[in-house]
Amino acid sequence: MRTLLEIENLMKAFGGFQATDGVSLSVEQGSLCSLIGPNGAGKTTLFNQVTGYLVPDSGRISFKGKEITGQHPYQISRKGITRAFQVINIFPRLTVMESAQLAILSKRGHTLRFFAGARSMVRDEALSVLETVGLADKAGYLAKELSHGEQRTLEMALALAGEPELLLLDEPMAGMSPFERVKATELIQKIHAERGLTILFCEHDMDVVFGISERVTVLHQGRVIAEGKPEEIKKNEEVNMVYLGHGSGI
Repeated sequence: MRTLLEIENLMKAFGGFQATDGVSLSVEQGSLCSLIGPNGAGKTTLFNQVTGYLVPDSGRISFKGKEITGQHPYQISRKGITRAFQVINIFPRLTVMESAQLAILSKRGHTLRFFAGARSMVRDEALSVLETVGLADKAGYLAKELSHGEQRTLEMALALAGEPELLLLDEPMAGMSPFERVKATELIQKIHAERGLTILFCEHDMDVVFGISERVTVLHQGRVIAEGKPEEIKKNEEVNMVYLGHGSGI
């Protein structure tokens, strides 16, 4: 299997706080992987470095065999890495359809000013993305009129509209009801299965993590303390100490 993303010895400090401390991991093409760890473990900092929002102090990031360390977010996005953020990041005053159209046009290098006269463009492609995530029936709604779970789903649609090869999801279940979490989990599995999309997500819901991940990486205090299949991570003594303070299973 081909390695799509390779992270080597990433270091990032903020003052005296070492946010990532020699993090190394790889993500294989076509895999569905998760990144877990307590609050402050360095997960979001790591995502920020991979997507260009933070420049590492040292270390190396490669995508499809080519180094992308320190490149700008738009450059990294156009190479095929797309991220859905922990905080909802949508266009509240656009309709769901317009939002999807804008995401597609932006991927192709068009500007927001161009979009003002482009509402008839890429409608079929936008509708296809909305059908994939189950929002086609809400195409005419303003984004701000959607429920919290639907807004999360729309954000995933916008990420998919960019036709990524690697999708990073930063706590995709945050703030969702139990029903919405089930639907979101099913959607992640659907996208992975139907599109063969490589997905790396960080999430605090261990039922989701161990239920759908093929491989799990555990961060603690900026360092990787364990990697492996879900069943291996569940039994890992150090991981259980970090989460629960004793040696029982997660």
